[in-house]
Amino acid sequence: MRLRGNKKVFNLHTNNFVSEFINIKKYFSAKELKFIAKIGEYADEFGIKAYLVGGFVRDLFLGKKNMDLDITVEGDGIKFTEFLARKLNFPFKCFEKFKTGKIFLKNSNIDITSARSEYYKEPAALPDIKFSAIQKDLYRRDFTINAMAIQINKCNFGKFIDFFSGLKDLKNGIIRILHNKSFNDDPTRILRAIRFEQRFGFKIERKTLNLLKQTIKKDIFKKLPGERLRDEILLILKEKNAYKILKRGMNLGIWEKIFNGLKFNKTTEKILKNIDIFIKIPVFKNIDMECVYLMLFFYSLNLNQTHSIIERLKLKNQWKNKILNAKKAEKNICKQIKNLKNNKKRIFILLKEFDKEELFYFVLIYGKSISVIIEKYLKIYSQKKLYVTGEDLKKIGIKQGPVYKKIFLDTLLEKIDGKITTKSHEIEFIKNKLKGGR
Repeated sequence: MRLRGNKKVFNLHTNNFVSEFINIKKYFSAKELKFIAKIGEYADEFGIKAYLVGGFVRDLFLGKKNMDLDITVEGDGIKFTEFLARKLNFPFKCFEKFKTGKIFLKNSNIDITSARSEYYKEPAALPDIKFSAIQKDLYRRDFTINAMAIQINKCNFGKFIDFFSGLKDLKNGIIRILHNKSFNDDPTRILRAIRFEQRFGFKIERKTLNLLKQTIKKDIFKKLPGERLRDEILLILKEKNAYKILKRGMNLGIWEKIFNGLKFNKTTEKILKNIDIFIKIPVFKNIDMECVYLMLFFYSLNLNQTHSIIERLKLKNQWKNKILNAKKAEKNICKQIKNLKNNKKRIFILLKEFDKEELFYFVLIYGKSISVIIEKYLKIYSQKKLYVTGEDLKKIGIKQGPVYKKIFLDTLLEKIDGKITTKSHEIEFIKNKLKGGR
């Protein structure tokens, strides 16, 4: 037990400190190991202790290794980022506020942080930080399974450090916070708890779950900045088991505390599963999936509720406009498309009002019943371009103005219908249209 102000803070982890060398070679290829060892040698040269930490170590033990390295140093992470980037000859970026840096390698990144203690002046606030030793840095983390480290300095290369029995919890499939004020300090940990629980098929430890439920009842999410809430929601929506996480959150009463009216059911599950089916269609390559995920998140809400949450999450205007445009059209769009059948012109007029993300959202909702038509629109109709220009219209004798827009659209619709194909055809059509108009 320790004191924070007048409040008692209890540890939930077991005190079973582990500090031992592990056979790090079995987790990396010779090339990867050499690269990590080189970083450790540069840390020695700089005069700083360096550790692989957090999610990287967790995933390493789970057999889910990637080479996006998370490194914590006992000292100034920003200065070490600058030093290491010069040594490795790669670009970097530093974030003074959080004492962190990122080095951009060819196919991966290195995130570097200063070992630090965090102090929360009030619930859900961003913490004040100060440099610390590795133990205090690991203690500030969200869960025991994310509070393990492996030292990479030459003298202690491969030394595994586990102050809080994180490896034991990892083997037993347990999500456990480190102290009883953890969720109160940072409510986004509630969302991370259910995300990791469903991703790994783990269970939230009993005391941790009770504290999670108690924190939810406090309406603490209201104090959380919208940007932080948005980022955690996007991480959930990108998960393979997104529906299970959303459903778990609904059963725990999380979503109704954050957004009144938000619900997830079997329809949501079906829509989310459609992503894997329809994202393979070539015309949907290179779309902004974060925007689509947010549209799906708002599926159960009406327009006013959606608008309110958009403001709460402080979404950028580009997303805001697409989400609201899709929300206004989602109820009738399927019927409208089906009624048009093979009328190319009218399909083009209807669908040109929507961006690719909105069209993909409609496909996810209604599936194959409209996917063929939308795919044809994106693949063929929307790719049609006119040869005729504004200069051509001037030569014909048409005065520049709003009429140009109508002329271009009428001509494009004829081209989509297959009635004209060349520039001379386009000019001939425009001239005939003008004669008819007179």
